[in-house]
Amino acid sequence: MVRGLVTAIILIFFTSCTEQIVGGAGGETTNGIVGVVRNTDDSPAANTIVKLFPDDYDPVSDNPLPLNFIDTSDAEGKYFFSSIDSGNYTILSRSPETMSSALSRDIIVSNDSITTAPAATLNRSGSIVMNASSVDVIQGEYMYIPGTDISSSVGNNGSLFLADIPPGTLSEIVLVKDDTATHNILSNQITVPAGDTATVEFPLWKYNRKLTLNTSTTGANVPGNVYNFPVLIRLNTQNFNFLHAKKHGEDIRFVTSGGRSLSYEIERWVPENGHAEIWVKVDTVFGGNNLQNVIMYWGNPYASDMSSSSMVFDTAAGFQGVWHMGQDGNTTAFDATANGFDGTPIHMNEASSVDGMIGRAQRFDGDSSYFALSGTADGRLNFPQKGTYALSAWVYTEVIDSSGHYIISKGDRSYNLDLSGFDLWEIYDIVDGSGLQSIYTQPSLKEWKLLTGVRNGEKMRLYVDGICMDSTIVIKKGVVRNDTFDVMIGKRTESDYGYWNGMLDEVCIMSIAPGPDWIKLSYMNQRKDDKLVVFE
Repeated sequence: MVRGLVTAIILIFFTSCTEQIVGGAGGETTNGIVGVVRNTDDSPAANTIVKLFPDDYDPVSDNPLPLNFIDTSDAEGKYFFSSIDSGNYTILSRSPETMSSALSRDIIVSNDSITTAPAATLNRSGSIVMNASSVDVIQGEYMYIPGTDISSSVGNNGSLFLADIPPGTLSEIVLVKDDTATHNILSNQITVPAGDTATVEFPLWKYNRKLTLNTSTTGANVPGNVYNFPVLIRLNTQNFNFLHAKKHGEDIRFVTSGGRSLSYEIERWVPENGHAEIWVKVDTVFGGNNLQNVIMYWGNPYASDMSSSSMVFDTAAGFQGVWHMGQDGNTTAFDATANGFDGTPIHMNEASSVDGMIGRAQRFDGDSSYFALSGTADGRLNFPQKGTYALSAWVYTEVIDSSGHYIISKGDRSYNLDLSGFDLWEIYDIVDGSGLQSIYTQPSLKEWKLLTGVRNGEKMRLYVDGICMDSTIVIKKGVVRNDTFDVMIGKRTESDYGYWNGMLDEVCIMSIAPGPDWIKLSYMNQRKDDKLVVFE
């Protein structure tokens, strides 16, 4: 069979009886590749389309293959490529009849020689699907397997599907950015099974670590399931190498063990000091369980920042105001929720920012400093009488002096969380026709405590460090409700009174009444010796 001409006429005899390459003028031997394709039962794979590709071939941007780079196997499964320049090549064989394929790599062609390729065995083709968690990186680009005709543009939703792939192990899938910049998306090899689909999880991320949420008796010791819970992840030099992540942690990602992306917020990222605090929203933290896992990914230089406080502290889940208090001194206390009830600093100063329970906190002078939440007299922070809400904060009181000191206040005639003038931690509210309704407990001096007050219709509860200390309502008659004032953090709203003396961290107002498991889990997770998250 005549295949081509090289300088002089070259006669090529390639039959089932003989395999012979005859030189042309001067007895020179042409460059070429010979090989054979077989089925899984070792029978010859006739009528197989065999293509030859340079090993770095890009099927989207490179020129189409020349005719002498494409052949069809004969009855004995044999094929031949002639007039091939020296270099490294890949051979892709496909049978349209059986929907099977094979890929042979590292075929080296030298000058003036015939290369015999390893025998290729066809098997059912597979496919690769890209985890949609990567849409922030791959959207609007295309990918391909080098040295093949396999490529795919990326869908508008960031989806990616590569089909008709020969089964076997791949070490490279190339992502093209802006038609110029390229990089391999595989940090590890991936095996494409015969006739099946391989899933690439976070392909561009080099590192990952499993985090176990332990609610069993050896961990947080919370028996019931907790829903829509912001899990605190603390990173330090003992459990994380900050040099492997981007400068501001933009490449951090979290997924469930099943591969579903989780919303997260980076509260603080200080790689030079080896500290970071991250909140991850977990739809369900299973009670009495030490098998639930979350996977953390990092190490992708192309990743963009996906941190979103409003997704973690979702108003639909009941978070109506969350202030991390981690800002610089004398600056705005930003609300982490979508409500945007940002706190304006009043008489705070640069020294107000201090080390807190979770990252940084704010110190109040007990005399004139506080945060004003303008526009909160009405709306989502204005709860009805006998309504449903929760007030919480990490508190550190520096004085117990028989004078009122307020943590969260909507005025003396509405809801409040405070250290009362009777030297008691207290949550109180006003109900017309009944009066001031209060529950309280003994305070602690100069130590961090998680204080949580809950109102749920006729019931009120006060928790300290996740333990319910009181649920008996004490009523003071003759007080009339007044909801016309904005919410304040660090003083009583309507008067020059009740300034907090000490530190506050993680101030939160919710429009739901979290249960005892939710409140305990918050404490067990947020305490310095976190009892929930285990780094595996």
